[in-house]
Amino acid sequence: MQRINWRVLLGVCGLVLLMACGKSKKAVSVPNAITIDSYSLQQAFAGTPELQASANRAVMCIRYADYNGALAELDKLAAAPGLTDPQKKTVTDVTSQVKTVKENTAAAAPQ
Repeated sequence: MQRINWRVLLGVCGLVLLMACGKSKKAVSVPNAITIDSYSLQQAFAGTPELQASANRAVMCIRYADYNGALAELDKLAAAPGLTDPQKKTVTDVTSQVKTVKENTAAAAPQ
């Protein structure tokens, strides 16, 4: 009986640990309480493989604070033919967020 109780307890603990380690899908947070919603950018281009690579590169640039690279990729996406209205809106929103973060980061940098 003792052995079964320990197995059940161990199994429950394992399940709790697995559930606690789930990947969250939150926006990338940057200093000064400004967020860049890179998750919505990935979701907007999930169904278009030819543009998804560019969207993923933009997200990686955002993640590593390469805002010039992110803006270049976002400009490519904005100029792509055949964008839907939600995709255009997402690119515009994320572009403005990146520009704001870039300006705030440059202003906060010591001279």
